[in-house]
Amino acid sequence: VFILALADGNLNSFQPATCLTSPLGCFCERPRDTLLRQPIKSVTNLAFTIVGALILVEGVHQWGFAKKEFAKSKVESKPRETFGEVFNVVSGIANVILGLGSLWYHASLTFVGQFIDNAGMYLVVVGPPLFALASVRAQKSGKPPNSVGFVIVYILVNVLASYAAYSYPETRRHLFLGLIILGIVCEAYARRVCGEVRRKQGQIKKLFASAVVMAIAFTIWNLDLRGYWCDPDSMLQGHGLWHILTAVSSFLFYSYYHPIAYPAIVQFKAQTDCCTIV
Repeated sequence: VFILALADGNLNSFQPATCLTSPLGCFCERPRDTLLRQPIKSVTNLAFTIVGALILVEGVHQWGFAKKEFAKSKVESKPRETFGEVFNVVSGIANVILGLGSLWYHASLTFVGQFIDNAGMYLVVVGPPLFALASVRAQKSGKPPNSVGFVIVYILVNVLASYAAYSYPETRRHLFLGLIILGIVCEAYARRVCGEVRRKQGQIKKLFASAVVMAIAFTIWNLDLRGYWCDPDSMLQGHGLWHILTAVSSFLFYSYYHPIAYPAIVQFKAQTDCCTIV
């Protein structure tokens, strides 16, 4: 329906995005009466889709690597859909959805596009804190994390967050920032509980780099929103840079978790180590 509406240039049947009636507007780029109402903001969202695709490809590569190493070591148990692989798939798909959803939002400036954009943002930031908490639970119980339970909780939290953004649009950005902070706090807790193994696997410099890039992106986002850095018709849009930088931050964040989810990339192990998801 959305594609057909774009094709004939008619978006009047859609409820407009809340930014169109906000005093701050829809960021700096001037909305156009074209196929993509904000073309720069629309196209730059493909950075998330590229990151998601890279994560999924890397997941396939790691699955093949683990399968080959298991065969070499003649271990009886075979690689299967483990918790680390589930986290990989969730992270990859979440970034792809965010890229396409945010493209929809800036292309249409409709409320439904806004909702899908927000839902995609939550899909990306909900996974890391749940992954960290699952690691802590595994450490304390001595049992491997439950992949099905993780997916159920992941879906439930995202449904609740998306419902809040739909019902109370003014809270959507605060909720996003809160989930990012929650992810950092939960990972700090996991590093303390899981001890040296997790600290060796998860390189803190990647987590720090992700936070620094996000902070720079958020600064640019604010400058663009409040008109301090604004040329409505320029090819260089602050919010477009926000998309690219937050995609880089998302990739760095995943890179931090990658050796934790796939310790085989560092050193193949036949058994699960503490707070290691094999």
